[in-house]
Amino acid sequence: MRKLLTLDLCNASNTVKMLRNLAIIFVAVFCFSLKANAQEFSKNSIKIGVGVAGFEGDKLDGSGLVARFGFQREMRDGLSFSPFLKHGTFTTIFITDTPDTYFNVISTGIGLNASILKLFYIGAGGEIYYAHGLIGTGGEFSKRSHYERDFGIDMYAFAGLRIASNSKRIAINVIPLSVAYGIDNTMSECLSADMRIEMDIKLAK
Repeated sequence: MRKLLTLDLCNASNTVKMLRNLAIIFVAVFCFSLKANAQEFSKNSIKIGVGVAGFEGDKLDGSGLVARFGFQREMRDGLSFSPFLKHGTFTTIFITDTPDTYFNVISTGIGLNASILKLFYIGAGGEIYYAHGLIGTGGEFSKRSHYERDFGIDMYAFAGLRIASNSKRIAINVIPLSVAYGIDNTMSECLSADMRIEMDIKLAK
């Protein structure tokens, strides 16, 4: 039991370190871009985002933090496509009547995004995910600890606001709601939702 809990706490610690490093990169890229306003930019950009999320599957449920990194290619009329990687760490700290649970979710996907009137930002796409974690690390409802694994596919959609800088190199996407619905490997339903802030940084030509 102690060994399993130690391993899972190590996973949580690694996730916190990842979020910290992502924040450092976020700030560093932002500061660097301020010195490059005179450059010409391509239609390619990188996307960095952080947020809070909830996950509900057949075996694992929880809420926590997510971080994502992706690439975006502008096509036409404000439309773009964007492949991405996402990682989240979740717990049941805010859920009652359930064993204490700690788990991670890793996913990759691709989506289509659209900027409307240079203010609104919407998108939809699909992703595959892999979730793994420890159930029963203590608490009133824990009888014994065991690992659970889950994987599946889902479709997602989001809506938010887009704020572009004067240089047009940087854009901030504020997404108050992104919802995903899909099925896992046992054909059971899965549902997730998050709210996040993203930064798009255009690459120089």
